[in-house]
Amino acid sequence: MDRFWSLFLLGGFLLRVLADPLQENLELHCAGRDNQKYEQTLASVLKSLKKTDKVAEALKISLEFACQSDLAPWRLKTLFLLSHFALEHGTTAHAVQSINSLYVHDSIGKEEYLRLVRLWEKMENTGLDLRERENIFIKGKKEALRAVQLEGLALYYVHLRSEGLTEEDAWNQALSLGPQVKKLYHPPAIFKLVREAIASRPVQKRPVREAYDESLWEDYHEALRL
Repeated sequence: MDRFWSLFLLGGFLLRVLADPLQENLELHCAGRDNQKYEQTLASVLKSLKKTDKVAEALKISLEFACQSDLAPWRLKTLFLLSHFALEHGTTAHAVQSINSLYVHDSIGKEEYLRLVRLWEKMENTGLDLRERENIFIKGKKEALRAVQLEGLALYYVHLRSEGLTEEDAWNQALSLGPQVKKLYHPPAIFKLVREAIASRPVQKRPVREAYDESLWEDYHEALRL
């Protein structure tokens, strides 16, 4: 009988989660505070969205961060919408959480945000540790780089680190491309510039991929762990 009731209660809990992820996440992450404004803000947004696992994940990510940081309701709404957009485009929850923590107070469009999340994933795949990845994004913000411009410098930085340069030397050399990169806004032009910079390096451990696109990243997966 005890087992029956345990399963019954568990089933009821799971049904509540599936039926109302907003309430469940408010109770889980925002206990002990007045959540009326948060609830009203998100409830209006959720009316236009189908209840999916991506919605539930975006609620978890955004409410956990909002309640820890005491965000204004409008910032929570923005955070939720951006998180949901990125998750629906196949990014990982971990990458979304990481970018949220770095850009929560920035005004940013959804496409720009998505590129930043995907850049985080690419840099993580190279083997750069958490602290070093965060530093690159913080430095990129100080330089007022757009997402694709930051991606260009980050790619060159990763190449320089794979050659054995220190973090400081790699960033300083990557930043030497800054004035040229800041004049460019289209990915092919930026990747062309970076590819040429990589190809001009005196020591080549591997052939430079014949591409002017994001496939240039493929040569650096796990490169910094080796």
